[in-house]
Amino acid sequence: MKLMRLGLAGHERPVVRVDEGHYVDVSDVVPDFDERFFGATATGGGMLGLERVVAERIAAGSVHPFVGADGAVERVGAPIARPHQILCIGLNYSDHAAESGIPTPSSGPTTM
Repeated sequence: MKLMRLGLAGHERPVVRVDEGHYVDVSDVVPDFDERFFGATATGGGMLGLERVVAERIAAGSVHPFVGADGAVERVGAPIARPHQILCIGLNYSDHAAESGIPTPSSGPTTM
């Protein structure tokens, strides 16, 4: 599933992308894609519960276009609201690569 949040900044609603032009609105069953939503997977909610809802809505034809009848396109917000942590991993510098025992990347900075 491809999770998205659509709407004005600070007022996005959770949706699931169906294809290039359509989505299923799930804001009535999921307040937001946040720490609480992803933590609920262990209790049968979260992604597991959402799969059933999305499948039922697609089967019922309850999908919406990204482009409205007036030609307006909905704003796409950050996919996760208020992430608890953001972890980034990369080998940007030769020292990092050497410490990891991995060859220096062929692109990007190679020294600090």
